[in-house]
Amino acid sequence: MDALDRLVPYYRAFNRLPFVVRRILLVMTFLGSFVVGVKLFPHFENLGLMFLMIAWFGLVWSTGLWRLWKPLAIILAIWLRMNY
Repeated sequence: MDALDRLVPYYRAFNRLPFVVRRILLVMTFLGSFVVGVKLFPHFENLGLMFLMIAWFGLVWSTGLWRLWKPLAIILAIWLRMNY
């Protein structure tokens, strides 16, 4: 039995959860990653920074904030292309 085959039941159970519950679990996971990154950063900067970046991108994605930033990113890309 492959390692991925053992994870399939958990994946299916996670997908059976309601949408809001799934998002809450993802937000809590990324908040945990943020806490780990903050605790690791003074001792291991590279590893702590990796956890902080994962947490930031994950929180933006899992909370749906990327929908708010997407138009701003498009405007910034257009402005950068016109000026540089």
